[in-house]
Order: sequence, then C-alpha cells, then structure tokens
Amino acid sequence: MDWRAPVLDPPLQTASLPGIGGVLRSQLEDFFVEELPAYAPSGTEASGGDRTTHAFFTLTKRGRSTHDALSILAEHLGISPRDVGSAGRKDREAVTVQWVSVPSSAAAGLASFRHDDIELGAPTPHDHKLRMGHLRGNRFRIVVRALDVPTDEALVHVKTKLDGIEAECGLLNVYGPQRFGRDGQSLDRGVEALRRGRAGARGNMTVAAGQAGLFNAWVELRRREDTLRRVLLGDVLEKVETGGLFVCSDPEQDQARLEAGEIEITGPVFGSRMREPAEGSPAEAVEHATLEWLGVPRSALARLGRRAAGTRRSLRIRPTQTQVEALEGEDTPAIAVGFVLPSGSYATRLCAELQGGSGDPRRR
Repeated sequence: MDWRAPVLDPPLQTASLPGIGGVLRSQLEDFFVEELPAYAPSGTEASGGDRTTHAFFTLTKRGRSTHDALSILAEHLGISPRDVGSAGRKDREAVTVQWVSVPSSAAAGLASFRHDDIELGAPTPHDHKLRMGHLRGNRFRIVVRALDVPTDEALVHVKTKLDGIEAECGLLNVYGPQRFGRDGQSLDRGVEALRRGRAGARGNMTVAAGQAGLFNAWVELRRREDTLRRVLLGDVLEKVETGGLFVCSDPEQDQARLEAGEIEITGPVFGSRMREPAEGSPAEAVEHATLEWLGVPRSALARLGRRAAGTRRSLRIRPTQTQVEALEGEDTPAIAVGFVLPSGSYATRLCAELQGGSGDPRRR
C-alpha cells in the first residue's frame, strides 16, 4: 500500500463541494503573511536591574527566504546569523512580516540598514533572545486570481467550503508539501533518517520532514478507519483553552467535549520522548501501524535522543477572523481571502480546500 502520495498530497476534506480553481502567487503581494507574536517586547530593563540584552523589531521581506533575510541583516550588523533570533520561517514567494531580535550591542547598526527587499521596524528593548516557536499564530491575506467561476459565485463557494470545514470541527492540520522539498526529496531522506535512528544536527530540517511525513500518514490511517472525528480509547487529547494534554479513558465523555470544541485529538510527531497513547489501546495501535506502514522501527526512535524528542500536534485547527472580498477592476475574476491560523499550520492547505484541487499548481 503506497504511503507517499497521501502524505505529500492529503485528500481534501471538502472534495464534494465545488471549488473556485484559480492561481496563487501571481504577484508577491498576493501572498501576505504577518506573524502574531506570543508576547510583546517588554520595553523595560531585565529583572534585577540588569540592562536589556536584546532588541525586538519587525522585519518585512519581499521575495526572500527567512534564512536569506536574516543572513543579510547579520552581515550588515557584523554579527553571526546565530545571534539573530526569530520565531518562525516564512515563505520566500510572499510579502511577510515577522518578529526578529538582535543583541543590544548590535542594535545601533539597525538605523543604517537599507535593502531593496527588506524593511525593519523600530526596535524595542527586551530581556532575552527571540526563540523559534515563540509565536501565537499568523495572519494571512491571499489573493486568488484567474478563478474558474465568476466572482459572485466564488464568494458563495468559499463560504460553503468554510462552513463545511467548521462542520467537520476544523481544518485537518496536515503538513503542506513545502515541508517535504522539491518532489518530496526531503521527505524520502527524512523517513530514511528516522529508520536509521539518526537525528543529525539540532533542528535538522530533513529529520523534521520525516516526522511531518509520519504525522500525515497517521492522519491518512485515521481517515481510512473513519476515526478523524471520533475519540479513541487511549488518544492523547489537548485542552483547547490551556493546551494541556491528557490520555482518554472515557471515549464517550470525551467525544462530547470534542464536539463542543473543548478538546482536540492530537497526533504523533514521532521522536525519542514523545508522549504516547495508553499502552494496548486502539489509539496506540493506529500509531504503531503508522510506523509499520513507513517502515520505521520503534527501536530507532529511541536512538534519536534530544535532537528529535518529538511532540504532539493537534489533529485540527480552526481558521479565525475569516474575510472574503471580491477584487474589482481585474482582467479575470479574483478574490482576496483573509484569515488567522495557529503557528505551525499551513495556509496552503486551506487554499487547496477552497480551490478544490482544480487550481494552478502554484496554489501550493
């Protein structure tokens, strides 16, 4: 049974509903992303009266990867790229606004920074470096051009799709194909690394691609067993309000809480220290079946160590602050869709649902 196809391109949730087709990223400005920070910079001295150690500011980039933009900034400031902190990586083919930190000792050089593709906001003092994951979510505004249907019809289709996703308790939180590299090459290398129990360097993106592939495979197995919306005995569940995790011991009770939006099922981002379902439970059986499907021995996971500890990932996320508007004066029908997603989720998955799989491949 082939696992690669549904991992790279998971089936649409709303395939039975009409999509709008169209093209993404016709222009850089068509894909706009703004980070929503987990906290604001303190703007004050560190505790104990110590001087602030870092400066926080926004970095707006056009047509550049986060790695490239931070390297350019570090070179201008005369510091190592490792000294520049960021909360996440953002698309190259887009206009993105993200938060960045640099040591206070280098902050004086920010005023003289000039670059055609990068703009910096005003710095604010803070008492620590910005770390990966210190992010609440992302705000998107995405333009879809050359629609397959008239604009007024597209607006109706988008609303119907969003209502359908809400009726299914949210959007499946699968990883987008950009995590897996060109033609899935990073996926193949990452799964092979996991099979050998080799984590590589800390933050290794190849291994992360393998972990993402296993998560998508787990989602596919739950889909085939028709348990995407059903709590299983032993499932590791997440409290929506607090993020706290617990293991299901009463599926009937927790099913009611799931449908009320109080909790969410979590899936495995396999690693050496990941929290696992109850031993011998139906939930554990699905996760073991996922490893067997992709040929990853459980013994190999233990050898990954701290560099790939693993975690749990919400099965679904809910788009919020959704807005849809028609764009007037365009040569072909076009709309703009705005929404907010939690950090770590993929806007391209929501776009794929809205487009209905019939859009230009650049939708990814």
